[in-house]
Amino acid sequence: MASSKISSNDTQDVQQNDSNQTQVTIEQKTAEAIAANGKFPSTISIISPPKQENNTHEPSRDPPDIYPQARCLMFFPTSGCMGFEKVKVSKELPPIEILREMIAYETSIRLSDPIQELMDVYHKDESALRLILDLIQQHVVEHFEYNDFNALRTALYRFPDDPAVKSAFYIKHNKVTQGLINQGQYAHDVELYTTDGQRTNLFSQITRINALFRSHASAGLCFLVVYIAEAHARDQWPMGKIISCVNQPSTLEQRLENARKCQKDCKFEAPMLVDSMNNTFHLTYGSWPFRFYVIHDGKLVLKAEPDKDTFSYHIDELDQWIDNFCQSCHLVA
Repeated sequence: MASSKISSNDTQDVQQNDSNQTQVTIEQKTAEAIAANGKFPSTISIISPPKQENNTHEPSRDPPDIYPQARCLMFFPTSGCMGFEKVKVSKELPPIEILREMIAYETSIRLSDPIQELMDVYHKDESALRLILDLIQQHVVEHFEYNDFNALRTALYRFPDDPAVKSAFYIKHNKVTQGLINQGQYAHDVELYTTDGQRTNLFSQITRINALFRSHASAGLCFLVVYIAEAHARDQWPMGKIISCVNQPSTLEQRLENARKCQKDCKFEAPMLVDSMNNTFHLTYGSWPFRFYVIHDGKLVLKAEPDKDTFSYHIDELDQWIDNFCQSCHLVA
């Protein structure tokens, strides 16, 4: 009699087939979106997203799912970066004149309505978004009769001061930085705001104990979220209308409003503070697009960095780090 049980190998095969089919579907939809764009701009075209008026009724942000890891899209090679470094190696080295045309063409595709709509379809699937950008860049380099998409991605490393390279929106608005303070150094106090607009500072807030993460509550840990500049503002770095639902704030009140909306829509339990319009917290701690920190006895004892291969944080590893740290300091976690 044949067994009715499905083996683990069968399950893996089904999952692999589903993954392969998803990739084929994304490849087909991306090709169709590129073809629908049908534009080839000149190198003097404006290559920044147009300023858009804020909608009266903006889409709500989806509450975050419980992911085992959190990715940092800003670190992906499609932005000319490998983590905090630039993409440096390519088998092909187009001249700057060709690269300018490549960037203009790629930008017109990225900002086109068909691609933006496709990003809305896959807004919860970061692997799909990365694949879409990979496919766009592969199409661009092949359009110019090259093969290695690093021919485009190394533009920032090869020609960092060229105006066309610097003005590409995913370079111009990519604020990836390590900040001024490294792990092990003393933390710096910075000016922040509460979500209702009251001026405060970091050190005065981290002494206020809260029990957000119940598993660590007995250790007396205080958890804070600092809301910084928009990572994917729709007038700077659009990734569809769902992810990019607001413009980059030009006033503190606009940033406060975005923070309050984010806190409500995403059901944040942790106290939330807001960076100043001078982006002092970000410039000091290097928080773009998001980072995890632990300050203890005035020192920055953890400045978590994304994995260098996947550009992601593994949340379980962060949780384990806290457990180990509490035990080493004889705190009860």
